[in-house]
Amino acid sequence: MSRKVKILDRRFIPAGDIVIEQGNIGNRAFIIESGRVEVFMRDDRGRNVKIAEAGPGEIIGEMAVITGNARSASIRTLENSVLITISAKDIQETMGQPGGLFQHVMRLMAERLRDTNAKLLEQHRELADIEEAAHMTVHNIGLHIPSTKQAAFKRELVPLLDRLKNTLQKYSDA
Repeated sequence: MSRKVKILDRRFIPAGDIVIEQGNIGNRAFIIESGRVEVFMRDDRGRNVKIAEAGPGEIIGEMAVITGNARSASIRTLENSVLITISAKDIQETMGQPGGLFQHVMRLMAERLRDTNAKLLEQHRELADIEEAAHMTVHNIGLHIPSTKQAAFKRELVPLLDRLKNTLQKYSDA
């Protein structure tokens, strides 16, 4: 009886090389055997925004393989790395297999989503704290303004606080 033996495609990627380019179609993912990579996205102004780092044992590039969509982020090696290629076929063949590659990738994606949600919640809390502190500061300053001018003071300051909030949100997303 002959057994199929899967030969893994290992690739050496020097530090600083782009492994995955945002916007490209992806038909393979990678397991990091050694080295470190950074995951980053280009924002609407063309700036690179670092999303995460990944190291040995982690899978990268799996989202486009699973969804069939374009790559949502770019990946660059931070140091010399060895990556093991995983084709879309490799993942699809394990669908329905307990403990298979497909289940592992789905679990990984769920963990990343949970982590992203936690980061977004923390950003929201930080912005809310800043907004609350700004309003408290305005209130405290207002106590030193004659009562006949406090209403005008607040009317003038509210648009400034709104601009500050919008500016903080714009730069905290980057």
